[in-house]
Amino acid sequence: MEELKLHPRKGSLKKGVILVLLGWLFLSAGYPLAKIVTPLSSVGQTVFFRNWIGLICLLPFVIKDHKKVIHMNRPWLVILRGLSGMTALGLIFLALQKLSIVNTTLLSNTSPLFVPIIVRIWLKQKIDHRFWLPMVLGLLGVILVIKPDAGVFKPEAFIALLAGICLAFSAVTVKMTSGSDNPLTVLFWYMVIGVVLSLPFAIYAWHVPTIEAWLYFVLLGVTAVLGQFFFFTAFREAKVTVLAPLSYSAIIYSGIFDWIIWRDTPTLMMWFGVILICCGGIWVILLGQKKKQNSVD
Repeated sequence: MEELKLHPRKGSLKKGVILVLLGWLFLSAGYPLAKIVTPLSSVGQTVFFRNWIGLICLLPFVIKDHKKVIHMNRPWLVILRGLSGMTALGLIFLALQKLSIVNTTLLSNTSPLFVPIIVRIWLKQKIDHRFWLPMVLGLLGVILVIKPDAGVFKPEAFIALLAGICLAFSAVTVKMTSGSDNPLTVLFWYMVIGVVLSLPFAIYAWHVPTIEAWLYFVLLGVTAVLGQFFFFTAFREAKVTVLAPLSYSAIIYSGIFDWIIWRDTPTLMMWFGVILICCGGIWVILLGQKKKQNSVD
């Protein structure tokens, strides 16, 4: 899921870093929960209940200021953000059934590498030549993670990579809605769209949830809302541009979850892939920040 932009007040960078790391911890915790509960239900049900329970958690805030939360200044962008974000979420949950959590997280976190390409195709903005090297490095990292030495490119790896492209599209819409819509409004409609979009898939492959499944569904919805809550709070303490590279902490969290729950440890080749993707992604983010600052100056 993409973090939402807020205009920060004068706050503490240290506090902002801690809060955004907590945000990614909770969002990353949703991946092992989804990996465990989906075999007990279906991908459609997992996405549906994650958002349905998330909406229930948001209900007190919506009731408190419902007119402000429900109103959209740029509805088509909010809807596009919801559609692309939820498509990515479904693809991630699907990939998790075959891939490790860290591989899925890593491939879906390639989104910064695709943002310049989407901006070029959609918004007709030229790609700065400085972006090409980090993009190539990141894509080389993707090849290493997909493991071409195994003699086959796993389809599920491309599903996770497609999720990264959808998240890149979502990131572009978030940038376009920044400052025009209340972040809570974007999150509310994001989850509403998630419920509506996943409902037909949930009904098609419906399984009566067991008590165990309900427990995981509730935890999944709560972790999603808590993750966004910490993001909102963090972005009031420090600029999103400063905190954005910390999104790659999700890969570390995922590796820890993989090791603790499934005793799965990355190979040496995968570590090289991790380094290349993280370096390429962070490099693109930093170049984007510098380009934006130069344009303002």
